Amino acid sequence: MFSLPVNSSLTLKDIAYITMNKKVSFASDQDLMNILSVSSGSVSILNALNDDNKSVEYYISNDILTENNVAYHPNQNNETVVFNGSEITKILDGYKLHVL
Repeated sequence: MFSLPVNSSLTLKDIAYITMNKKVSFASDQDLMNILSVSSGSVSILNALNDDNKSVEYYISNDILTENNVAYHPNQNNETVVFNGSEITKILDGYKLHVL
């Protein structure tokens, strides 16, 4: 999973290069539900709380980790939670975390 500031963008080719995978794609609806307990369109870093096996790798911009106020949707895209970016490392404790 990638988390970038709102004004950033990456292509699938960029993601393949960063992750050192020749082919990357979006997760299937079934995988999203089975692993993160969420449907497509509602995925956020907060879904890590649903990943009991800590199987997802997270790639996150350092800009987010140092931001005082970051906003994410809490498992659905009709609400928003705002917190300090430094809290993300606590949320993702035990996961494979790659800081960009």
